[in-house]
Amino acid sequence: MTLRRVVRDAMLEGDEVLIDLSQVSFIDATGLSAIVDCLRRARSTGGTVRIGNARPQVLRRIGLVTIRPLNIAGLEASGPDAA
Repeated sequence: MTLRRVVRDAMLEGDEVLIDLSQVSFIDATGLSAIVDCLRRARSTGGTVRIGNARPQVLRRIGLVTIRPLNIAGLEASGPDAA
């Protein structure tokens, strides 16, 4: 099951979604696109999305696609690679 499908099927109006990236060491264009889709879906239903436990290199990639202006609730860096 894909991230897009899980969010599409499960998100209700006004929900807050936490995407836990603790097991993700690399994110490519497909992963970034899925996160942007989740953000847009949440925004359209009055919800929010948080990115949790992302490693610094993953946060850098997310920052390259300018996700923050899309009203992400918070970007948190933690875990073994957090600086």
